[in-house]
Amino acid sequence: MNTEEYSASAPPKPCLDTTTGLSYLVGLQEGSSMKRICALATVFAIAVMAQAFADETPVQGLYRYRLDNGLELFVLENHAVPLARVQITFRCGSITQTPDTAGLFHLYEHMLFKGNSRYATETAFSAAMTDLGVAEWNGGTSTEYVTYYFTVPSDKTDAGLEFWSYAMREPSFDPGELVIEQGVVSNEINGYLADPDRVYSAAMDHALFSRYPWRRDIGGNEAVIRKATVEALRSIQSTYYLPNNAALFVGGDVDPEAVFMMAKKWYGGWKAGADPWAAPAPPHPSPTDLRQINDEVLNLLFRHDTENPVTIERNYDAHPPLIMVDSGQIKQALLNVYMNARQAMGDSGSVLQTTIQADHSRDGVRLIVKDNGGGIKPETLNRVFDPFFTQRTGGTGLGLSITRRIIEHYDGQISLRSTPGDGVTVEIFFPALRHQS
Repeated sequence: MNTEEYSASAPPKPCLDTTTGLSYLVGLQEGSSMKRICALATVFAIAVMAQAFADETPVQGLYRYRLDNGLELFVLENHAVPLARVQITFRCGSITQTPDTAGLFHLYEHMLFKGNSRYATETAFSAAMTDLGVAEWNGGTSTEYVTYYFTVPSDKTDAGLEFWSYAMREPSFDPGELVIEQGVVSNEINGYLADPDRVYSAAMDHALFSRYPWRRDIGGNEAVIRKATVEALRSIQSTYYLPNNAALFVGGDVDPEAVFMMAKKWYGGWKAGADPWAAPAPPHPSPTDLRQINDEVLNLLFRHDTENPVTIERNYDAHPPLIMVDSGQIKQALLNVYMNARQAMGDSGSVLQTTIQADHSRDGVRLIVKDNGGGIKPETLNRVFDPFFTQRTGGTGLGLSITRRIIEHYDGQISLRSTPGDGVTVEIFFPALRHQS
């Protein structure tokens, strides 16, 4: 499967593939034929793909609502049989993968069925579905969406919505279960590699979309799966598993207004987050004095730290070469470096040495940061730039990984050296302005 370095260009925000949810729902229509189902699904897809549309929809019996937190709700009323389908879908999938997260959305989908704050284990999770009378259930990861669903007796609609609210909002991500599912997903990936149809399909996507995110394999990269951490899954949760990045579908023997009130009850308190599809401001490189950026970051972090003050020792060349960078991005990179140093030094007697000097041998400028903390063990030093690697409780492990990406984007380099008990030295190099591409 394709695991090459992905394009840096961000994919467009996908329209949720709501035919995945509603094609099941329209199938509940009494006496519907396959042609009718396909026609209704097509009409609905056209409606949803519009940038904006009213609460009235072109499908008879279909109602659309939006909660204050951005969660969209679609309800298809049909009283042919006393059943209701409950499905929730998120805008994420293989198009949102990076080389560091290839396959993690697929792994996340598996882990969601392993327990949450209400149903702590997979056994309790399954027992709750049995108590609800669930007829069928599943989850799926696709190119532009991840979806979860089941069908319940219609008098269990409220309980079904409650069930999924805990699963979506408060998954447990038990480390022991993660190890098991890493093996399961890895086996699935190997199975894909042994399936000629899947290999052919992946090759076709890669050829058709060689420069675009639709080429990315849903299964992912086995090496990434094997290294996955709970922190990596939490990062996906906080970025993509948001009400304003999701749609809830309910169809069958239900009353739309009643379902809307149920949705408000179980999902109304779900806090919205930053839109993961909002385009960031493009970088704006300009001639920059690294001393100025460094001083701004130091002042931001340490000027008002009166409880545990840090002694800053600056050693700057008088006229170091200018560099061509986006100052905001470099500030972010240096913030990560200095925050790590601050945490390593403890609460008293902290001394931080920062040096900026011309590097004549490489025609550039280098920044050297040395703390007097406890240092890093050699086996840990080799992993500090790995995505999601952290030794800090509650940390995501993304700081130095992001820092390296930013620096290398401007043809720079970053390295660390350390001796346990003698602090850490970080060295960052940027080529001089006239040599940057």
